[in-house]
Amino acid sequence: MTNNEIEITHLKAENSRLRDECVKSYQEKEDCMSLNYTLSEQIKDLQEEVNALKMRRNTGFEELVKHPCTCDSCNTTITGIRYKCGHCADFDLCSLCIGTYHDYNHVFLKIRHPVHIDSRVVLLSPFRYYPGGSVHNSVYCDICGKSPICGIRYKCGNCRDFDVCGKCEVSISKLHDESHIFIKLNRPVYPDVGFENTPLLPNFIPII
Repeated sequence: MTNNEIEITHLKAENSRLRDECVKSYQEKEDCMSLNYTLSEQIKDLQEEVNALKMRRNTGFEELVKHPCTCDSCNTTITGIRYKCGHCADFDLCSLCIGTYHDYNHVFLKIRHPVHIDSRVVLLSPFRYYPGGSVHNSVYCDICGKSPICGIRYKCGNCRDFDVCGKCEVSISKLHDESHIFIKLNRPVYPDVGFENTPLLPNFIPII
């Protein structure tokens, strides 16, 4: 083997090593981004629950309802607020477990009052998301008028076009039809045909 051939062999080996390191570095970055997203979602949702609890305590009334399902994370009966995955047939989380790992592209319904939901049915079609960011451009809060909505957007699943920001959603039971269920959108969604001008959810039968 000539000196040139030896040098080429060494270069190929070095190229392969650098390529493997790049792949590993990219994977570590993806894992880190996924972890950061999970932690940020947990912080947002815990803050929402704290704000809601403060408001109920200030009014001297604390609502605690029981839902006909168990949390798929901690396996306890869900009380208070139920988070149902709109893209899974049967996946629910309680207010303490929301933010734990689940499919990044799935959204949750925030259910305050017990309703009958067929656990065999997937309620929502897949959404298309804008890459990166948390600003919902061209979407304003129908309560306070904030435009655009930043952070979590709550879209009423039973109205043609009704959205609220995270701050106003805390007291939404007093400001909107309490039988309506809101869809929790952490990321901006492409306004595909039918998304912005038609109800996305059926009217569920309440459990008395």
